[in-house]
Amino acid sequence: MAYAVSAVIPVKNRPTEIIRAVNSILAQTVVPQEIVIVDDGSTDSTPAVISQLAEEHPIIKPIFLSKSRGASGARNEGCRAASGDMLALLDSDDEWLPEKMELQLKLLSDDEKCPAAGCGMKYDYIDRPSVSRVPPRVITLEHLSQGNIFGSASVALIRKSSFMDIGGFDESLPNCEDWDLWFRLSQISSLLSTSEIMVRYSYDGNDKLSRNIDKLILGHNMMRDKILASVSNQRQRNIIIAAHEMKMAEIAVRTIGSPSMGFKHAWKSLSANAGPQNVTRALKLLAAGAFYSNRY
Repeated sequence: MAYAVSAVIPVKNRPTEIIRAVNSILAQTVVPQEIVIVDDGSTDSTPAVISQLAEEHPIIKPIFLSKSRGASGARNEGCRAASGDMLALLDSDDEWLPEKMELQLKLLSDDEKCPAAGCGMKYDYIDRPSVSRVPPRVITLEHLSQGNIFGSASVALIRKSSFMDIGGFDESLPNCEDWDLWFRLSQISSLLSTSEIMVRYSYDGNDKLSRNIDKLILGHNMMRDKILASVSNQRQRNIIIAAHEMKMAEIAVRTIGSPSMGFKHAWKSLSANAGPQNVTRALKLLAAGAFYSNRY
């Protein structure tokens, strides 16, 4: 079955990055039928760059928001305006590798019940080695109740009908809105992923995450509460709580740079679930915490 694909890019104040993102879409072996670019109230030259891109490439559909609605609001605007029956999300600071659309379209063509397909993602940093993350081939509701193993918005190809059925991105979340979307999509059916790395993120030294650490923690806590509200079995609740506390421990050590805070969260995690996988994860964090203590 042939699908019409709409790429959707939210952008704010990134005139250079938006060009790179668009070029990575145009370089696909299967090019989407349209590219919806949603400018989220930029105050620099980004709107002019978008207008120029739209003149050069007729498949680009620009949307200019007079007031910023945040990434989730901009994505929702773009997805609702998209004409395709598949939505390919791309953040403006990411880029696709050429076969992304081709591989993901095959996955969704082979399984018409699957609401979304993902892929691996590579993170390139200027101050440390690159990191690659590849989800399992099948991502279940159980997986996503314990954490966002599917990845960021840029890895996703989503059936528009499924996106609309669940109401799109939750704009009330200060963070983790992508995880929340995958969690709700997985209630329709398990998600799929190709094992190939098809998205690249380049870190430019502008540490957005550390500036928004309060939103990051609040978002994770809101997701924990949302997930726990749907689970009554105490054993399953303990597993979810343990996974959340271990994630908080990793954020404390690796993002905040506070090993002591990390160890407190790790202890809470092990108190809820002392299974071998969780113990291994705690030991890795202990080693990372020692590294950060020596470094700082």
